[in-house]
Amino acid sequence: MAPPGSGYGQGSSLRDDPVRRLAISTPPAEEPVTLAEAKSHLEITFTDHDTKITGWIVSARQWAEDFTHRKIVSQTWTLKLDRFPAVEREFNPHAMIRLPFGKCSAVNSVQYTDTDGATQSLVASTDYLTDLTSD
Repeated sequence: MAPPGSGYGQGSSLRDDPVRRLAISTPPAEEPVTLAEAKSHLEITFTDHDTKITGWIVSARQWAEDFTHRKIVSQTWTLKLDRFPAVEREFNPHAMIRLPFGKCSAVNSVQYTDTDGATQSLVASTDYLTDLTSD
């Protein structure tokens, strides 16, 4: 279900919702648990299953991120919308674009394609505001 006040979900029609495409741009450079830590916890001293254990570490992180709707380790994501959300007093009075997971540490850029097909960049603090503390 959509977050309250997001302009998505209850009360809005599919026609009113921007199409959202989310893709990872830079995957995590490291996992929250190292292979050595996992093997120590499992009391495994041989290397026969290192590849399998490494895969389990990645799967466990991904499961936890999906379950909590938060990213556990640093990674970069790109969210693309087919249009800016409409300013609708009832659903989205400030035309917010909410990210589909919890707190983020930074917004690298906000760009759009204008009617001539040129990419335009918005200026932080002038053209848009970020809330890096709320969920």
